[in-house]
Amino acid sequence: MSDVAVELSNVSKMYRVYRSSLDRLKDWVSLGRRKRYKEFWALKDINLEVEKGTMLGVVGQNGAGKSTLLSIISGITAPTTGSVEVNGRVSALLELGIGFHPELTGRKNVLLNGRMLGLSREELEERLPEIVAFSELGEFIDRPLRTYSSGMYVRLGFSMAINIDPEILIIDEVLAVGDAYFQQKCVRKIRELKDNGITILFVSHDAAAVRMLCDEAVLVDEGRIIDRGNPMDVLDHYNGLIAKKAIRNEHFIIEKKCVGGVNSYRSGNFYAVVKDVKLLDENGDVLHNVTTGQRVRLVAHIVFWQDVKDPTVGFSIRDRFGNNVFGTNSYHLKKFFGEVKRGEEITVEYEFDMNVGVGLYTISVTVHLLDVHLFGTFFWGDNLLSFSVLPDPDYSFVGVARVDAALHASRKALSFDEFISYLREFYADAPDSIDVGSEQVDKFLLYGVYGLEDWEGISFKWSKERFEFVLRVSPEHTKLRFVLRGGKPDIGDAPTEADVFCDGRFIGSFRLSEDRWVDVGIGLPDWVSGEIRDFDVKIKNPWKASDYGLEDSRVLGVAISKIYLE
Repeated sequence: MSDVAVELSNVSKMYRVYRSSLDRLKDWVSLGRRKRYKEFWALKDINLEVEKGTMLGVVGQNGAGKSTLLSIISGITAPTTGSVEVNGRVSALLELGIGFHPELTGRKNVLLNGRMLGLSREELEERLPEIVAFSELGEFIDRPLRTYSSGMYVRLGFSMAINIDPEILIIDEVLAVGDAYFQQKCVRKIRELKDNGITILFVSHDAAAVRMLCDEAVLVDEGRIIDRGNPMDVLDHYNGLIAKKAIRNEHFIIEKKCVGGVNSYRSGNFYAVVKDVKLLDENGDVLHNVTTGQRVRLVAHIVFWQDVKDPTVGFSIRDRFGNNVFGTNSYHLKKFFGEVKRGEEITVEYEFDMNVGVGLYTISVTVHLLDVHLFGTFFWGDNLLSFSVLPDPDYSFVGVARVDAALHASRKALSFDEFISYLREFYADAPDSIDVGSEQVDKFLLYGVYGLEDWEGISFKWSKERFEFVLRVSPEHTKLRFVLRGGKPDIGDAPTEADVFCDGRFIGSFRLSEDRWVDVGIGLPDWVSGEIRDFDVKIKNPWKASDYGLEDSRVLGVAISKIYLE
């Protein structure tokens, strides 16, 4: 079997450009005996080979030929010359609403397009719940598409494209239309598909996304591929090309909180959380009103639930309209924390002059990887505090100036009691049971699980070799119970065993020796009751499905459907 997913040989595409509709008609009537059009070659002699499992970024300026190239690969457009070979089922998201009928509902459009892509009615009915769930369209799934916004079109199109088991996924810039939350959700899904060996062709003007996601990139200019290589080098070439032409002419958690009367959204995987944020004057007093130009200190305390390498801590100031007035982070300021351990607290202090105009402002604080949150968000806290800027008769200006910030940071290892105390405070709303299919499961199933799956009609998540969760234990609870499945093909000969810990102390073990769903229980010691507790399960003998000939490279522990107390 060939390892090549897509191969183009000497592919060119020519479009006829007529001066008017009359010239087009005359050309048709004359059977082309007299040429009444100009030839526009959107692509010229393209030779491209994409190996299976590769994510290829396609970059270039508007009109360079990127969309035409992907249309030919997806089979929507035929080449004028050359040959195209595609090995695998293609799912393409090329143009907003392409292939959708505006008078049909979202549900009917999914069923119709799915049949056109070769799926049976039964297959579509099976996939429909996943498509609807990912799109988050709610009741709009049964409304006509003409009532949809552009962002809703994208949600439906992307949800369908990724849920028909594509072997080759083609995405052409349409994600730029969606809102920021859905864009991040799509990026996470793209990374998941990439990890599962799906071939992806990705057109984007977002250089950070190309660098983050793609294995390789090609640069298209005036219908030709002029460069191919690692994304960093190709993007550098692309930026140089833009400058040259300018010279000629140019799983994830989201919860809403109310902080100081202001709505705040906190999101991320919560490997780290912002404990508190304060705006202080030079004497250390808390500020709610700041005079224009006043020297201030922004102090944030961040607690880490998991080990994190080189986290970035940043902040942004937003005006009352939600516009970012200024933002920076430790990565930009070349302050690197190295390996931060679970149970450590970092205190970050930014010092700057509040050189902004009079008005109401909020501050958001983020903890992520590298320079932007798209590389992995541990915690994103919007509007964590608010303040007013008042006029200063000696310091007046129009508009907003840049804020020059100085960064100071310190770190310490929290004592076990401090760490557990804050964990209980942060997870004060912890439940006494976790159903894997519920909306808030990711907040309390803290660490060590993969994405949601379905097995014999039961929703579950595979664990890694270790998983962690938080539950509220009441005095009447005497047992911690799990609905689990081992899943190993040879589990009868090699049972799955695990140790269970509470707040770092061993409380019991369980053993799975049959490949079926079972309900196992661990007795709770007396000291466990009456508190919010951190539970940790360590699988002694994790396994890989790939060792049994299955196409899954993950390290697996157990399949978890439910965790509860009795």
